[in-house]
Amino acid sequence: MSVVRAFELLAYERPLASIPCPSTSERLLHKLYSRKIPPLLREHSVPLGASASMDKIFASRWLSHDRVVVGTKCNSIAVIELASGQLTFIPTLDSGEPPCGQWSCGIHAIDMNPSRRLLATGGTNVNDVAVYQLPSFDPLCVGECCHSDWIFDLLWLDDQHLITGSRDGSVALWNVNEDEIVERVQQGALRKHALTRCRAKLACFVNSKIRALAINHALERAAALSFTGTLKEIDLATFSLTSRELAGLENVECVCLAVNEDGSLYAAGSRSQVTLIDARNLKTVTRIRNKHGVSGVRSVNLKHDLLSYGTGLGGIFFWDLRSHRYLLLDGKCECPLQATRGWTRPSEQLFNVLFNGCCGQSVFTHCFDPSGLRLFAGGGPLPACLYGNYAALWS
Repeated sequence: MSVVRAFELLAYERPLASIPCPSTSERLLHKLYSRKIPPLLREHSVPLGASASMDKIFASRWLSHDRVVVGTKCNSIAVIELASGQLTFIPTLDSGEPPCGQWSCGIHAIDMNPSRRLLATGGTNVNDVAVYQLPSFDPLCVGECCHSDWIFDLLWLDDQHLITGSRDGSVALWNVNEDEIVERVQQGALRKHALTRCRAKLACFVNSKIRALAINHALERAAALSFTGTLKEIDLATFSLTSRELAGLENVECVCLAVNEDGSLYAAGSRSQVTLIDARNLKTVTRIRNKHGVSGVRSVNLKHDLLSYGTGLGGIFFWDLRSHRYLLLDGKCECPLQATRGWTRPSEQLFNVLFNGCCGQSVFTHCFDPSGLRLFAGGGPLPACLYGNYAALWS
């Protein structure tokens, strides 16, 4: 077995919470792939096509070495077998609340708790949060009656607590006691899954929407990013806003946020740039212009010394945080990964007339597997009026 293959498998044998720090060999490998692996990645398309009836992959997480769970604009949750392209759709969970309006925004967020026993995502009502048990995807509970608008992001704080950020400008704290809920189900007290309410709710923005969240475990804080470019911090010990905030980010289409492993740096993606922010004082470090212009930075990721971002034109770019420049291929040209066309449902009026029969794919989500050696990218056509999907494994 090759060293690379062994490291890939090792990454799935231990829960993330059980790894206090990387070994010497792991640190060396991380240093290697920060610069060497991205130029070697090649696209292996996952042909979802029309048969999947799936519109725009908004969120993704690795379940295992060869499986990824995704959430879509059409409010579907599906597990993709990367080797075969086989799809398994997971039923969304209902609450006691009526559906919000005639259409929904879809599933924008998916996250697993540190022990990888629970998965949280959106519910049938996109104002709700749904929790499943892993690996079976048995329904556990639905958090309801909290947000008055769509949930755009959610993250686990630990194995039992998670937060959600909504378009209503609030962040909510939820407590999920798996053992207690399972016991109630076994005793027949619950018919399908539990319904629960949030433990606390915090109004972060009055006239703006929360678009993305990040958990800074090192500082014991959460960061909330508004659509109009303001970053605020929440003290997780007291679940209250801190006195620190950063305004003045690009005030157009701020849709994604990431934090690095040691909690020292935030990266916020907006229409034409990625802004790097010092987490210790919320000061802007640098602004990285989007190489694809104003198509929008649609997804962002920080892993070790490497920033990656996906664009509305299907590119994935890599920025070396040590040398403060784009990663180079053979020391010459910058190293973007470019998504292929994926699949778009034709419409004579919209597709052929507006886009002359050709429309690229946006990368709304991308995530490295735990080994850092493979990358999943998902998305679809950027215009809201077009229906389609894109999924690929880069390895």
